Amino acid sequence: MHSVPNPERHGNEELNSGSISYADGVAKYLADASDEAILRPHQLDVFEDLEKFFEAGETRGYINLPTGTGKTVLFVELAKALREAGTPEQRPSILVVAPTKDLVHQTLGRTGEKGFGRFAPELNIGSYFSDSSDEEKKAMRDFDVVVTTYQSFNRLSQQFVYRPVEDFERDVAQSGLFKQLANTMGAEKARESQIKAVPTSTRLVDTFDVIILDEAHHALGENASHIVNSLAPDKVVIGFTATPDADDNRRLTSTLPSMIHELGLNEAIYMGLLAPVVPVGIKSGVQVRGSDIYDENGEFIDSRISYLAEDPKRNQLVVDTAKVLAEQGIGTIVSCIAGGQAWHARHLAEQLRSQGVRAAAVHASVPAETRQKVYEQFNKGELDVLTFVGVLGEGWDSPRAKGLVNARPTRSAIFSKQRLGRITRPGATAFAFDIYDDFEDENLPITVADVLNEGAIPLGQVVGTPDNAAQVEAVVRSVQNIAPTVMDSLQSTYREQTQLIAGLDKLYKGKLYGATGKIEFATATALRKNYHGLTDEIITRYEELNGVIIPKKLAAQGRVARTVYAEKEASEMLHTLPMAEPNKYYIDANQDKWIAPQGLVQLFSKRYPGVSTDVISDVLEMVGQSLEWIPTKHLTTAKDADFRHYAIIKMYNTGKTTIDTINAALAGHFAEA
Repeated sequence: MHSVPNPERHGNEELNSGSISYADGVAKYLADASDEAILRPHQLDVFEDLEKFFEAGETRGYINLPTGTGKTVLFVELAKALREAGTPEQRPSILVVAPTKDLVHQTLGRTGEKGFGRFAPELNIGSYFSDSSDEEKKAMRDFDVVVTTYQSFNRLSQQFVYRPVEDFERDVAQSGLFKQLANTMGAEKARESQIKAVPTSTRLVDTFDVIILDEAHHALGENASHIVNSLAPDKVVIGFTATPDADDNRRLTSTLPSMIHELGLNEAIYMGLLAPVVPVGIKSGVQVRGSDIYDENGEFIDSRISYLAEDPKRNQLVVDTAKVLAEQGIGTIVSCIAGGQAWHARHLAEQLRSQGVRAAAVHASVPAETRQKVYEQFNKGELDVLTFVGVLGEGWDSPRAKGLVNARPTRSAIFSKQRLGRITRPGATAFAFDIYDDFEDENLPITVADVLNEGAIPLGQVVGTPDNAAQVEAVVRSVQNIAPTVMDSLQSTYREQTQLIAGLDKLYKGKLYGATGKIEFATATALRKNYHGLTDEIITRYEELNGVIIPKKLAAQGRVARTVYAEKEASEMLHTLPMAEPNKYYIDANQDKWIAPQGLVQLFSKRYPGVSTDVISDVLEMVGQSLEWIPTKHLTTAKDADFRHYAIIKMYNTGKTTIDTINAALAGHFAEA
């Protein structure tokens, strides 16, 4: 049983006539559901679990359903059921929170095609945004349901309900508002300012009795989780999401402790609720290495893996795969690496168009109105492929999208599920391709097989029941012809990797301490605070050049397994690195000349005076892995400083091979431009 505050009253006073049973409202809805037949059987199962949830006296929980299984209609029908739990005079007020304004408008469903407009036209629905007018904000209390964004949800927690002034001395003279006015305009004028209302201690968010969180994984954010945790215990908060866990340390249960109902993605596919999926992996052969390519949550940093976006052979694999799908009449989306004003997405779209495929790039820099036109063209079949960075996420819905090429690796459970969810909505068989790079065994990406929780999926196997077996065979055969590196099976290894990481020693600020409290091992970047730019790559290159092995092992830093090095031996290595100046040649014992990256850029800017240094730097970064180089160090403080600091510098060989390689890369760049 739950006491519901009167929305017309400011504060948390209980209704005078007693309390309302939300369980009874859900039970009544279930009893009447057979007559209306709005919900499908799996959705009625959710309502049965909601009834149990309320009967148990719970007020915080979430529902885990895959994208495309009808979350919106569920929470609209739930709002109707909970409103019916009260009497005409005592209806609970409901707030629905969605990630973006676009999704708010979809939820409102003013056109009658979606959301409340379609399934609950009898309810009085309104919206609230932080930039809403004062009149709109005042009218909020008159709505049965208010829909807002997570950003405005935060604003609702910061604004307070005002009450009329009844006694000036009591209500105003001692208030902070009056004192502020008195300080700025004087006490006399402040008294004449006709203050008619004063804030109470009740926040606007507290005036709602039920809060429904769409895409509830946003409640993992610090602001949203703080707001939910600050609500009174009798306030009902229910989340709907397809991705309740960001990682092992950030789970939705920390904010919404009860899992009310769960339906797995593969389970939904086998039940026929979602499209069958054909997962395929294609090896690119491009190495993904480095200790600095992950963020604090273990996800790849786009700027640190930008070389994947620039690899011509890898890009050709992406283009060829998308072309195969387009030629089969399959609407396809391509997930791209961010950076350079969405260069990867734009480049792939251009390459596809040059091969006769109707393609367009969509990204944050494209105006919203233009993006909508592109989406309409795709839905009408006027475009075959959309390359994208970031924007085809939550809320984007096209029944024509049945092909996915993942050209951007990910270690995010949320992102990997979201992009697969773009092609699994009910309908024809979906095809999901992972461009699988050469990753470190201890830090593998999340594959489509991981998302489907299917273990190893042999090439050509369909998860679910295919609607067109001949098309599946044709697509797989075509991909084998254009991509000899297609994988015999796509592996699900991410879960094993998380178990590996769970068993490793945990790093503290990149260091492992011994029993005596002394540092024994550390990551490359944490070894010595006075050495900047030290990476795994530098240490590996030192070992190769000097024929030595520095003791090392794996340790866990968040969701990433990091290589840590014996502090003593690694420190000795740093002392033996040759000294060099970044703006001068370094000449070794064999009289070979070496030069720093900025020196190479200056050298080629003189050779190509019409080319910007940024272009030359980009080309050098692209071919840098193929050039011969040595690690050196440069003193960045005065020689007589009490504590010396050094920068680690790569020095490139200035021989003919280096010059020819960069010349060829620049020529290729201009030919493409």
